[in-house]
Amino acid sequence: MGKLKELLSIEGGAERLFDEMLRDAGTGEKMLRLALRAWGYDNLADDRMSGEASFRDMLLNRIGVEVAVDIGCNVGGYSRALLEGDSALRVYAFDPSPALTPTLRALAEEFSGRLEIIAKGVGAETGRKSFFFSESSSFLGSFAKEIEEIHYVENDRVADVEIVTLDQYFSGENAPDRIDFIKIDTEGYEEQVLKGAEKTIEAYRPKAIQIEFNWHHMFVGSTMHSIAARLPDYRLYQLLPDWIIERNPAHPFSNMFIYSNFVFLHPEALKQISQPGG
Repeated sequence: MGKLKELLSIEGGAERLFDEMLRDAGTGEKMLRLALRAWGYDNLADDRMSGEASFRDMLLNRIGVEVAVDIGCNVGGYSRALLEGDSALRVYAFDPSPALTPTLRALAEEFSGRLEIIAKGVGAETGRKSFFFSESSSFLGSFAKEIEEIHYVENDRVADVEIVTLDQYFSGENAPDRIDFIKIDTEGYEEQVLKGAEKTIEAYRPKAIQIEFNWHHMFVGSTMHSIAARLPDYRLYQLLPDWIIERNPAHPFSNMFIYSNFVFLHPEALKQISQPGG
């Protein structure tokens, strides 16, 4: 990084840097990574860098949320942040990993009456399915075995688990009065979740639907363009550390298979954001 700053500080530094990038692949990679982080990618360091912290603040204090759905809740960190951010908010949290049962049960007791844990997977069809996971890296658990081609994914365990669709779960006696926000973090299985949620989204019109996008989607043949096609009434935004920025889902820059968080906003949410003081 010091070398990059030195090159940019001198006269003609930009040209010198370009020449350096042509000669040295390492320098080129550093510049590429910096550019990607500025665009909203490869920012997994923490909630502030990923933009999730500032977006939750926008969600709770400007858009307004009473009922949220957390799909792929893992240890419940996102659900906890929502519940602590608004004492009246309720969360339905889904995760099928048997390794997380004790942790999530304790979380449900802590937020009794406001957090419902559903120890099931969510997908395009109801039934049973193999879930691949690791106890040491529970956040990488997935129904998509294909993602094991990624070098850092080491899902060494498999469990036969129940899987539901949101359309099936939120029908009949389970149907809430409203659903304002859906967060989907299912390690490449996001589009399958949306396939099984068409009626739910049509009926409830959630204000915001957040999706994690990553390398995993390349292996399952899912792009941000194909995901956005399932949400035609929503506009796509990418999370940056302190704000969100609108993206075109048909543009190549919005379809990079590198960690980032995107949110689909309903026109109602956009109105609330644009109001004076918003």
